[in-house]
Amino acid sequence: MAEPVIETQQFTKVFGRQTALDAATLTVGPGAIGLLGPNGAGKTTFIKCLLQLIPHTRGNARLLGRDVTREGRETRKRVGYAPEQDCHIPGMVGCEYVTYCAQLNGLPFEDARQRAHEMLDFVGMGQERYRAVDTYSTGMRQRVKLAQAIVHDPDLVFLDEPTNGLDPAGREQILELIHNLWKDHGMTVMLSSHLLHDVDRICDQIIIIARGRVLEHDQLSNLKARNTNVAEVVLAAGQTELCRLLTGEEMAAEVLTNGHVRVEVPGGDDITPILRLMRMAGIRPLEIIPSPNALEEIFMRALSESDDSN
Repeated sequence: MAEPVIETQQFTKVFGRQTALDAATLTVGPGAIGLLGPNGAGKTTFIKCLLQLIPHTRGNARLLGRDVTREGRETRKRVGYAPEQDCHIPGMVGCEYVTYCAQLNGLPFEDARQRAHEMLDFVGMGQERYRAVDTYSTGMRQRVKLAQAIVHDPDLVFLDEPTNGLDPAGREQILELIHNLWKDHGMTVMLSSHLLHDVDRICDQIIIIARGRVLEHDQLSNLKARNTNVAEVVLAAGQTELCRLLTGEEMAAEVLTNGHVRVEVPGGDDITPILRLMRMAGIRPLEIIPSPNALEEIFMRALSESDDSN
């Protein structure tokens, strides 16, 4: 098995009377990791404590096999971070800023400048790199934040709400870039977000956190396997007829606002009875989507169970 990239034991952060991070205990392997939770859940506090940007109150943690308290400086050389808030230096142009970040991570100036341009190319920054970061659009600022986070070729990178403020096209572009970091370059990514679609789109591990407590941590495929009793059937026509047939076979079904037929699948993930019924009725599906909203259901259930336990 791969060595863990993050290990925490009873990792806690208290601000006055408020517990922002409550005894988080995790062992996280490499990959594309989704840190999912509502705003104010403790996601940013968790990341900042791991990076020792703020001191934790008790417990312990290791990043890439190193203790974050005793070996934090060495650890940060192998870690990248793009915070939620803008972190540029006023007056600096994009390529100067990313070069400076590379130098802060120990690269000599010539290497830093070359690496900065390579990363700006990677994130799709053209001539904009020669403009002051202050003049950038939201999308360009998100790109330059990503470039500075990976300019020193880290083993692990933390991205805090990297799609905030982007339109749908910009969000998809940024998510594709992030996905490529792990898929093509083997760089472990922790994507912190309150947007379920973003996490579902690119992550293979999920950590759900709320009120500072870890509610779920597992492979996304394992989490979805718990919710395989629902499917959506996409049809060109015949939605009402299919609902009638399914209901007659004691399978709960309804037509959704998007025109799909939602059906509760008997026996968990076995869609054979549905296919047999459709074949007999001469109804041809365009597509069958298993567990289309599994992550949302898991997320909402985790929050509900957390509320019930308080």
